[in-house]
Amino acid sequence: MTNYATLEALNAKAGTLGEALSILYWDQQSMMPSGGGASRAEQTALLETMIHDITAGSALGEALEGAGKEAGLNDWQQANPSDLVAAKSKAESHALAVWQEARPNNDFAAALPALRECFNLSKQAGQAIADKTGQPLYEAMIDGFEPGLKVAQIDAVFDDYAAFLPDFLDDVLAAQEKRGESLPLDGPFDIETQKGVFQDIMKSVGFNFDHGRLDTSAHPFCGGTPSDVRMTTRYRDEDFLDAMMGVLHETGHALYEQGLPKDFGRQPVGNARGMVLHESQSLTIEM
Repeated sequence: MTNYATLEALNAKAGTLGEALSILYWDQQSMMPSGGGASRAEQTALLETMIHDITAGSALGEALEGAGKEAGLNDWQQANPSDLVAAKSKAESHALAVWQEARPNNDFAAALPALRECFNLSKQAGQAIADKTGQPLYEAMIDGFEPGLKVAQIDAVFDDYAAFLPDFLDDVLAAQEKRGESLPLDGPFDIETQKGVFQDIMKSVGFNFDHGRLDTSAHPFCGGTPSDVRMTTRYRDEDFLDAMMGVLHETGHALYEQGLPKDFGRQPVGNARGMVLHESQSLTIEM
């Protein structure tokens, strides 16, 4: 077996485990009974450990090094040897369960210890990467979401917005004042009717329900896999716009996932490019 074939097989194994992990996370936020949190934390921790053992193992490192020297690889194959995102920590599963319980009561104090633990663990992981790569801590942590993005690039964007937004906001407020009151949208709006309308909207922008579904959770999100995208939103009978915008936003994420190259599924080169591109697709559909 060539080094590239070994690399491809290891990536496929880690990718398949990651797909199972993604479905478990979706289930935890949308379907799982509240008493399942402890066992789900053990399940996800085991899968994360298995993924970490593959991605941080010597076999993958040797295959990466060898594959980079092999001749006859096409452009996609040459791009495939790349860093893999580290597995999530067990603490995140616990923090999610705490947040789901604290959110209805707006009880931030109850969620704070679990959030602080996640923050500290993430910072430790980022520091380990920074120590290895020589990157600033923040850049090392950004890299897992948007590879190669630099703090200087982010600062330039925010500097531009800081100069533009204050005057623009005044213009918007003045224009809204001239327009007068918006037409009222008085509820209630039947939630089952909302669900049917939103599914029609999803179909109209291209979502394939043979390879995905829409459910309900405490906060909208998109997960699952490219061939089985799992989306959620939340509903309020007094206001349909909140759920509608959530559905459209997550449908943008879902369409990007459904459009990823199938020939390179479960390989790094076939994964989403990063969160900047992902969010651009979700916001394009939402707007």
